[in-house]
Amino acid sequence: MLVDFEELEERIKDILATEEKSTKIIDIAEALEISPRLYYKLKNQNRDKLVLRILNFLAKKYLPINLILFDQTNKKVQKELRKYPMIKNIQENLENINKEKK
Repeated sequence: MLVDFEELEERIKDILATEEKSTKIIDIAEALEISPRLYYKLKNQNRDKLVLRILNFLAKKYLPINLILFDQTNKKVQKELRKYPMIKNIQENLENINKEKK
């Protein structure tokens, strides 16, 4: 289940603080690549669109979306992914590509 929005916002603030950035609304909005005004509006009226911005933010930082948004550990996710051959193949291909790059 998706964590509540306030918790999600706190996690974003923690990420920014780790990068030694401010955790003010203006800085959160900048990290999500939107204006502070739009952030405030989406936060209060349309959180679904804001969550899409958050997904992009996490993806750009290579942060585990399942852990941040759903409190699911990597081990649990990996176990479930093994059930789906198509996803398993994608994952193996990505691992091979990463090995080749090194």
